[in-house]
Amino acid sequence: MGHTQSMEVLLDGKRLDVPRPTLAAALKLAVETANRDGRIIVEVKCDGARLSDDALASPSDEVLGTRTLAFTSEDPRLLVARSMQDAEDLLGTTREKQQSIAERVQAGDLGPALADLSECFKAWQVLHDVVSQGCAVLGWDIEKVALADGTTLSAAVADLRVHLRSLRDALEAEDWSAVSDVVGYDLDAQATRWQATLRVLADQAAGGPGE
Repeated sequence: MGHTQSMEVLLDGKRLDVPRPTLAAALKLAVETANRDGRIIVEVKCDGARLSDDALASPSDEVLGTRTLAFTSEDPRLLVARSMQDAEDLLGTTREKQQSIAERVQAGDLGPALADLSECFKAWQVLHDVVSQGCAVLGWDIEKVALADGTTLSAAVADLRVHLRSLRDALEAEDWSAVSDVVGYDLDAQATRWQATLRVLADQAAGGPGE
């Protein structure tokens, strides 16, 4: 079957002939077509408006009253490499912020410092998500990805979690000296380590699948 006049389906600008003018049918065909070329779908727009992840997670098989459904695909290796480069840049900003937080906590200026600390937690969560999701996309086993220091990526993630737990414990105990030390020293070292690790992982991702 060809397209109905009411909906055009595009993948990277090229038309796809879907059996039914529904999101479910179009998504299935777009994913299959992209996969054959070693690519993954990274964005779907319905008449120019980006569809949410929720809409894509449970795509409707009802006929759409849509003029254009446009899919964009990307090489997963380059997508992961760029995500890791972005995470590295984020950690650079986070590292600077952490030093300021540690100094302000030590000086007793807690209000603004703790607000900024919440943003740092979010940055570390972004790092965790980028690494775990990137490895999943490329089929890397986090337990087997070796790092330059002789440890594994899994061990590095576990080590980071230990320091973040220490920070949470210190915050709950209102042990501000410990908070300052963890943020100013332990997480500073973690930021340096992870920036270097992300650079290596980004290079490996861009070069092709591997461990």
